Amino acid sequence: MLAIAPRPGPRPATHYGLPHQQLDQNPPRAIYDALLARFLATPDTTSGPSLISVPGARALFLGCEGPCNETAFLRGREFVHVHPSEDGSFHMILAPDDCEAVLAAGWGELHPLAAAGRFHPHALMVYAPRDEAEIETVLAIVAAARRFAMTPSQDVQQ
Repeated sequence: MLAIAPRPGPRPATHYGLPHQQLDQNPPRAIYDALLARFLATPDTTSGPSLISVPGARALFLGCEGPCNETAFLRGREFVHVHPSEDGSFHMILAPDDCEAVLAAGWGELHPLAAAGRFHPHALMVYAPRDEAEIETVLAIVAAARRFAMTPSQDVQQ
């Protein structure tokens, strides 16, 4: 299970509709640029424009040589995307325990379509990092999404 420290301070304001986005506590440009560089360097992935998000969102895709968890993808082989710099939040699907950990630590919220039962029940928005230390936490959550996508479906407990 993902072990992360609680996110300090109040939760950011979000637009809890479509597009689901973070409205305040957005990252300074230097933090976003550092985050994006490290995000795009995630091992064993390719990157490109998101297949499902707003224009300018960057996604990571997994090739999966062997069996993958087909329920862990947002669209196609996209398992996570980050919104443009004026937002900086992420969308992804996590394993049930990891999703609970993120929500309990105040690092994210369920996607409105998940909450309405119209999408994967563990699809969520992870809030944008506000400083260098928070980049580490957010990238640990991205790594958990990658692990979930790489876990063969028959080994996953929904």
